[in-house]
Amino acid sequence: VVRDGRIVGVPPILPSASAAIVAHSEFWPPVRDRLRPEALVVVEESFFDDSMRLPGSRTIVVPAVAEAEAAGIPSASTFVLVAVYNELTGIVSTDCLVDAMQELVPVYRADRVEANARALRLGASVGAAAGQQAR
Repeated sequence: VVRDGRIVGVPPILPSASAAIVAHSEFWPPVRDRLRPEALVVVEESFFDDSMRLPGSRTIVVPAVAEAEAAGIPSASTFVLVAVYNELTGIVSTDCLVDAMQELVPVYRADRVEANARALRLGASVGAAAGQQAR
């Protein structure tokens, strides 16, 4: 859910969506069933198969886990996926994405802020390359 401002409480469950970030196959079926035909789908490569391509959708397969592991930040692969999505859609600048992450990370995870920021910048780079390939 993308919103101008904080989401307070539990994020809503939407009846349909124009985009999805899919980090794990366990969550694909309920997401798939809500996607509109023209949807943008950013999906982790390690579990992707061609049956996940939906007619009319734009599917971007990202080696987020491999990229995060190669960068020495294996626990941050989801941040890579989020940044790829952001880069492809242009919702906010990468700096804004990093600033928001820094603001929202709970105190007990403050030690991960630097790694998360690196993953977001890495994902922006991967997303820029994916966007060029898709043109």
